[in-house]
This record gives sequence, C-alpha cells and structure tokens, in this order.
Amino acid sequence: MTGAQKTKPHGGNREASENTTARTSDSGAQHSPQQATALMLALFATDAACAQLDRYALATDAPVWGAVEAADLLDAARMMLTRSVTP
Repeated sequence: MTGAQKTKPHGGNREASENTTARTSDSGAQHSPQQATALMLALFATDAACAQLDRYALATDAPVWGAVEAADLLDAARMMLTRSVTP
C-alpha cells in the first residue's frame, strides 16, 4: 500500500481511500460516505441556525413570531436529520 495508512485497533489495516462501506441509519437507509457527509453537513448547519435563533431569543423579551416558528421547524428538521445519520 502507498500513501497514509489508517490502523484499526484489532489489526485491520486499510488506506483511508479504501473506506467505502455504506452506513445504515436508524431508518434502515444505507448511505455512501458521500451521502452521509452531506447529511452531516446539513445537520451541522441546522444546529448552527438553531444556536443563532436561541441567541436572538435570549437577547429580546419578545421575539418575533417568525423567529419562534423557524426555531420550531429547525428543531423538527434536526430531529429528522439525526435519525437519518445515526448508525
């Protein structure tokens, strides 16, 4: 093998580029590494948006209705994305 090697604790050696196994989520769907990465990035973006809305809500006594509704929708999206990417 050429290039950087990853060593597993139980003796399995493989190059990082050889790690192409599909992952199965809680929903039973199998994702390629590229698909799993896209879902994880969407989950991180959702978390970031939720954090921003939380900061906004803490900074005001009366958050606008749209921000509250958006936070609720993002919470639902985060829950669904988490189910999609959890092995």
